[in-house]
Amino acid sequence: ARTNLEESTLAWARLGDHLHSALTGDNYDSARLLLTGRIGEFELRGDPIAMVPARDSLLITGSDDVDGLRMMHDLAQQQLAEDPRPLSGIPLRLVDDEWEDWLPPAGHPLHADFDWMAQMFLGGLYSDQQDLLNAIHEKEQIDVHVASFSAVENQAGQKRSYCVWGEGVD
Repeated sequence: ARTNLEESTLAWARLGDHLHSALTGDNYDSARLLLTGRIGEFELRGDPIAMVPARDSLLITGSDDVDGLRMMHDLAQQQLAEDPRPLSGIPLRLVDDEWEDWLPPAGHPLHADFDWMAQMFLGGLYSDQQDLLNAIHEKEQIDVHVASFSAVENQAGQKRSYCVWGEGVD
């Protein structure tokens, strides 16, 4: 399968000097994350950072490229909002030919933006799980509360996520 993917990937798109993307439109662009050898050949500022917000999307830039990361964030956020079946709102860093979850370090100008996008993505997954758990509990007549995920932003722009668990509630 990897060989077929490699052979079907004839070209990569480059958006300006900062962002690379697989744009074949064959529904396998997200799987091209497996082509680490090719990705390692890209001229990037820093470690390779990738996002796969949808199956038809693979975005790659460098960990030290603030403009590329901003472009990646904005495109991923748009795709996560528009795609009916988003894949992931969590950036990945290529380390020793393996992908690992990544966020820009604290103090980085985009740290809060990427962190918030990841939290909102995970919050959406949690909400889907909450609905399924509630349906199971209702069907099996189990009296248990599954807390809701909530998030707020204050006037200073600080963002927090939370859930409420009432005292004495299972």
